[in-house]
Amino acid sequence: MRWPRAFDGAGVLRGILAGFLILCLAPPFSVAAAPPTPGPDLLRITRDGAEDLAPQVAVDAAGRATLVWLRIAQGRATLRRATAPDWTPTLLAEAEPPATAAAAPPLALTPGPPPYVAWPQPVSGSTALHVVDLATGEAEAHLLSARPLAWTYTLDAAGRPHAAWAEGNAVYYWAQGQAVALAARTASAARVSDVALAVTPSGRAYLAWTGWDAADRPVGVYVGDAAGEEPVVLAAPGATSSRLLALGDEGLALGDEGLTLWTLSADGLRVATGDNWRGGTLVAPGVTSWEHVAPAADARGAAHLVWLSEGRLWHAESGDWALSRRTLGALAGPVEGLDLAVGADGALHVAWSAEGEIYYLGVDAPSPVLAVAAPQGDAGVVGPGLTARAVEIGGPAPPLAEVAFWAETAPVAGQERGLLYSLGIDTEPADDWSATVPELPLTAPGMVRIIALGIDAAGRVHRAQGEWFAYAPAGAPQVLVDSPGLAPLRGEAMLGVLVAGDDPAGAPVHLYVEDVAGEGAPLALGAVEPQATWERLPFDSRLLPDGEHRVVASTGGAAGSPYGVSDATIRVDNALAPAVEVTAPVAGQVLAEAVVVRAEAADLDGRVERVEFYLERGTSSGYAAVQTSEGPAPPAERLWLGSDTDGTDGWMAERPVEPALDGDGWVAWAVAYDDRGLSTAASAGPFTILGRQRPAARLVLPSPGSILRGTHPVTLHVRDGYPYLASARLYALGALGTAGTSGAGWSLGPLREEDGRWVARWDTTALPDGEYRLLAVGEDGAGRPWSVEGGPVRVANDALLLRVDSPAEGAEVQGPTAVRLALPPDAAAPEAVRLYRREPTGALAFLGEDLSAEGGWEIAWDTRRTPDGPCDLVILGWGPGGEVARQERRV
Repeated sequence: MRWPRAFDGAGVLRGILAGFLILCLAPPFSVAAAPPTPGPDLLRITRDGAEDLAPQVAVDAAGRATLVWLRIAQGRATLRRATAPDWTPTLLAEAEPPATAAAAPPLALTPGPPPYVAWPQPVSGSTALHVVDLATGEAEAHLLSARPLAWTYTLDAAGRPHAAWAEGNAVYYWAQGQAVALAARTASAARVSDVALAVTPSGRAYLAWTGWDAADRPVGVYVGDAAGEEPVVLAAPGATSSRLLALGDEGLALGDEGLTLWTLSADGLRVATGDNWRGGTLVAPGVTSWEHVAPAADARGAAHLVWLSEGRLWHAESGDWALSRRTLGALAGPVEGLDLAVGADGALHVAWSAEGEIYYLGVDAPSPVLAVAAPQGDAGVVGPGLTARAVEIGGPAPPLAEVAFWAETAPVAGQERGLLYSLGIDTEPADDWSATVPELPLTAPGMVRIIALGIDAAGRVHRAQGEWFAYAPAGAPQVLVDSPGLAPLRGEAMLGVLVAGDDPAGAPVHLYVEDVAGEGAPLALGAVEPQATWERLPFDSRLLPDGEHRVVASTGGAAGSPYGVSDATIRVDNALAPAVEVTAPVAGQVLAEAVVVRAEAADLDGRVERVEFYLERGTSSGYAAVQTSEGPAPPAERLWLGSDTDGTDGWMAERPVEPALDGDGWVAWAVAYDDRGLSTAASAGPFTILGRQRPAARLVLPSPGSILRGTHPVTLHVRDGYPYLASARLYALGALGTAGTSGAGWSLGPLREEDGRWVARWDTTALPDGEYRLLAVGEDGAGRPWSVEGGPVRVANDALLLRVDSPAEGAEVQGPTAVRLALPPDAAAPEAVRLYRREPTGALAFLGEDLSAEGGWEIAWDTRRTPDGPCDLVILGWGPGGEVARQERRV
């Protein structure tokens, strides 16, 4: 099924193809071990110089595509036909030439068997619909007995024509040679317009129309069945234009998801289904004309859409409009008469006209993608019951036959992998694939993730895995700790703890503090009642070793009884040693006359006796060393600067700069000693000492930690000794241990002198995504080599990035609000952005979406439908290749 073609006698076929046509199929995203998807099959069907317009495409059960179109040449109009694989245009029928090419009538085509084609022609005060059986060539003419200015028509599977139009406040439906007025059913509107028509293969018709009030304001789009057996529904209040598409046939009714309504809005094309008319989804952002969209239904009952937006051809399908969205190629100019058919194998067949010529694009269906839908993320505790869900996205035939689910536990010390627990096999999915178990055979909470293995009809295995989430077995309490933050606990301390459990008897929960690595004996804190208020529990932190600890809850004393673990950790520090911090020099500083090192020191339980100062660098060379994977770094060189025993004016040491100290990469150390002989050391740096005339340079752009896309400036700033810099060349070094770039190096070309700086332009697209260090090397005026490092930086041309603008972390929101996201500079735009709320079970509840690509994204959220209290928002963005960007925010 396709939308019926709307015929507006005053309409104009606008635009021509204005340049070179470039089409490139987006790389498919698949986790299956399947053959690669072939590229698109782009053909120019006509090259005759005539006006070839209004193409229609259909595909039969064998996957063979047929095109029909209207050809106008020398005042003569004919219908032409071409069929794969030879695509030779042949004469189909003579037609009445339109007054202008812009007034050419739309055609209708069904795939059959047998295939039928139809076209309208005016006849003395009426309109005739001509229908031709393409298998036999037999033709019929059907008289409408009316000649409406704007109307629509289509064919059912048997080649029977159906038509509809609006007149006054009545909608007319025509079939079997008779027109029926539906005036009584549209009395709520002073006038109606823009009638849309959908017909099932068996001939059941549904209508949509726009109603206007007495002040000529749009009431909205209504939907009803042509037989009058079901009540009319105001499906899209305020909308002014619509189209209908019927998916399937048997049992279809107004309240079914198989009836889809498409409406144009200010932000683009939206789609809603009969089971939820008001829950429309933005599918094609930025689309403003029906000429730039084409829908079709596939053999599985899914809706497909291709559309033209911002110079590109796009496709998505109803299995998941956001995840399935992909680009089919870039177009250099506008197209006309866009049409779509979907084969039984899921392949797309697209046709359009451009510059009076007909084009065809065949795109094989992508391999099916299996994705874990829930549980996902690391917030909230799931358990004891566990339901795993997976969805199949964009899968053509053969579809998945079954999906097996497993829960994998996180590995513990001594294990390479965790344990796998079978959750079951789903062979008959309803809306998605799922498996449920009452509980996992675990005695303690831990991190778990879902593994899904799908098998298609061809025997291929498709694997998907979810994110790690927290799981707690039956009876395990939830432990919340009032974390003291970064401040360490010393001596006698107090700890705020809240335990929430599901034990109906309210048995006491025993609390302990243990090392995060599970080493050593835990320290008992006492017992608390579950689901009580915050408890302030005293304990002696000196009974614990220094380091990171967590609070553990146990429901009983028996070995192996379930327990809970706090998310937050506490830090214990009872060393009683003095504290010291180096305050000067700071990292990146250049010292040319004297080396002055300053420090701050204090002791909580005594006094600081003295502070010793040292200088250290990683090489004895006068220039910075570049550590590579070829061997270890040279041994450190350490020099004693002096000792300060006073400290009344601050702790410091000083010595003059001399040639022996010349070099980069120096680090200053301060060691503080208290009155009991305990000591603490601190360092700062690296910095540069200029002991002779030479360049002292620093890579100031890009700054360390930068995320780079496209072409980025690189700037070398020579802080001292600029006249001695003779040449500079730039290299990018793959960070050690980074997949795809580790140990590799790329020459980025010379740096050139420009206004007291040395600059270069780095085209990051020439390198694979990953982390890099920058290395600038050259010679000074005396011909001696020098080098300086920068970074690390991350190249992310293919990665997706999201940035949440509002609401702020921890903000209080109420009533209708909006979640706003911005696109980082030069970032690739996600094709869809969705907002979720994480449920207490760990599942993600869908809140809304926005596909806008200009000025960022804004997703409406009515917080009145969300329970009061802390709420974890999860924002997911999808790229054209299936990559996913994720941001979270608690409000």
